[in-house]
Amino acid sequence: MAMKKYLRLFIVLSLVGVAVIVWVSTRSQTSGGVPQGEGIASVVNTERSEASSAVRELSLAERRFLLLEMDPAEAKAWILQELDKGEDFQTGNDLTIGLGQHLETWPSFRVFLLDVLFLIDPETAAMKSRKLVEESQSPDEWAVALRNVAKIETGESETAWLQEKAAVLLRNRTWRSNPSAGCLNAFDVIVHTNHTALSPELLELCEDVDQRAVRHASFLTLDRLVQGSPEEMLSLLARSAEQYSEVGPMISNLMARADVRNPVQREALETYLLSDQRTGDELSSFANVFPNANYHVSNNLLTQTTGVDGVDLSAKDSASLELVREWLVDTRFAHLHSELETMHRRLKSFVER
Repeated sequence: MAMKKYLRLFIVLSLVGVAVIVWVSTRSQTSGGVPQGEGIASVVNTERSEASSAVRELSLAERRFLLLEMDPAEAKAWILQELDKGEDFQTGNDLTIGLGQHLETWPSFRVFLLDVLFLIDPETAAMKSRKLVEESQSPDEWAVALRNVAKIETGESETAWLQEKAAVLLRNRTWRSNPSAGCLNAFDVIVHTNHTALSPELLELCEDVDQRAVRHASFLTLDRLVQGSPEEMLSLLARSAEQYSEVGPMISNLMARADVRNPVQREALETYLLSDQRTGDELSSFANVFPNANYHVSNNLLTQTTGVDGVDLSAKDSASLELVREWLVDTRFAHLHSELETMHRRLKSFVER
């Protein structure tokens, strides 16, 4: 019992000085991050005078373990108190996501607290996160806060709130100009809530060649929206592709995800291919990947990477081959004969092997 009491006291003292500890353990890797405030320094100097060097080198991952060993009510109360103080310290690390959607590193003390609070009491974390989003100016905090809410609150009004906040984050030019890992990972909220209405804005961001990270995140978000809502997304892309000519080949790869067994998707695909606005690069890009079954594997805040059903994939290839053969004798597609031949060869090799 005495040992448990000592452990709890040690954890509180350890976490109060978390910024100093993080700086000590990472100062060989970063030149910044020295925490300010005489109160924290005083606690560290007086309360930790007998601590060993090993204790001073505790990582945030180790602190998470210790917090999870505490009495949940005590740990929750302490975390809420620290969040209410409004103090924050940078760790010098990016927000990274590991297996099981657990965070492995945290960019700041407050992001760490939000993450651990969710592990201890998800409902409290969701409520606290809603309030924090209205006050915080940190995209990393927003990312974890939106994750916390999305994991717990699943009703229509909650989804609408998440969509609204995801749009606010997406439109924040300051955050986009120098995007943090948390800001980019927060794009997953758009996928989680199936916020297809943001597609035009995502397409515009894909055209911004000066923002490679945001451009890539936008493309991946669009790709996963197409996979989640193919009828709606493919129809939208087919109607508006010419408005985004700078990313025409990228859109062609998205259109190549069409499952031609579905009438709506087939119609959208034919509308796209028969448009007189299609360029040679777009058609060539499409022909070299249709039907697109490539998937980007990643660890995401909320969503899981879609698995591939081999049986369904084979059936999709067969249906695509049959349709291409129809197109080859359809006079409407006569000007696409070269691209259709390319598709025919690829698909025939898949189906007959």
